[in-house]
Amino acid sequence: MDYLKDIKAKITEVIPQEAMVTSVELEGPEIAIYTKNPRAFFENENYVAKIAFELKKRINIRTDKSLLIPEERAEKIIRDIVPVEADIKDIAFSSSFSEVIIESIKPGLVIGKGGETSKKIIVETGWTPKIIRAPTAPSSILKGIRQHMHKYSSERKKFLQETAKKIYERSADTNSWIRVTPLGSFREVGRSCIMVETRPTKVLM
Repeated sequence: MDYLKDIKAKITEVIPQEAMVTSVELEGPEIAIYTKNPRAFFENENYVAKIAFELKKRINIRTDKSLLIPEERAEKIIRDIVPVEADIKDIAFSSSFSEVIIESIKPGLVIGKGGETSKKIIVETGWTPKIIRAPTAPSSILKGIRQHMHKYSSERKKFLQETAKKIYERSADTNSWIRVTPLGSFREVGRSCIMVETRPTKVLM
């Protein structure tokens, strides 16, 4: 994909070799950068800010899969790093995204001051923490949704990559059009919802 080549070229311009970027992937509208030296991004946060500004995209920094330690060992380290007061309710791993999903009653304590706790998790385990607030009351619906997302993470990644191809595909169709239909909001009754249509796609926002 030409657009991916352009992105990689821009990232190479901004990020030095010491950051050890191993791959760049498109996931829907976002860009994932895999690195063998995540500490380089912690020490200079301007890297991500500059790339995001240049490309006008959300950037996700993830560790290379070769750095991921076994899940059981990683969970023990995470529980040792995070203060007990954070009240962790669940820890799940998504190898497809090199992420560890941490559900906590007090997510701020998992992040830590200036992000120090979450950075420590990355350095010591290789897994990038995705920190979410645990429900204060049991919710079978929310639990089912989150379990489904964990279970089918590889399928989700494939879907995002296929979506990215459609987003960045350069169409030669001169008869293209876009239709925007408000479904609620826009001074109408109902929740804010918009249908955006083109010849090949329909996107509900």
